[in-house]
Amino acid sequence: MPKLTIIGAKGRMGRALIRCAVNDSELEIASAVDIGDEIAPAIATADVVIDFSAPDATQKIAKESAAQTKPIVIGTTGHTEEDRAAIQSLTDKIPIVWASN
Repeated sequence: MPKLTIIGAKGRMGRALIRCAVNDSELEIASAVDIGDEIAPAIATADVVIDFSAPDATQKIAKESAAQTKPIVIGTTGHTEEDRAAIQSLTDKIPIVWASN
């Protein structure tokens, strides 16, 4: 059963993900974090990190995920080209699924 860390847990999408995961017997929420919470310990508990936080936080989250070799799914939008390049450079370390619009 995959253990998920949901970052941006208090936002609209974070809350929706939690509702879905709670109702899916094949998923487990390892941690749910938001602004002000420590991300490193939360990522450590996960098999997969899901980021629906804020554009200015995603790069830090992705770097920490890579440092802990945890795959990440990014649903956050609005990144700068610099952020995108920095995050994409991590694909040689971890799988990244990025669903931006």
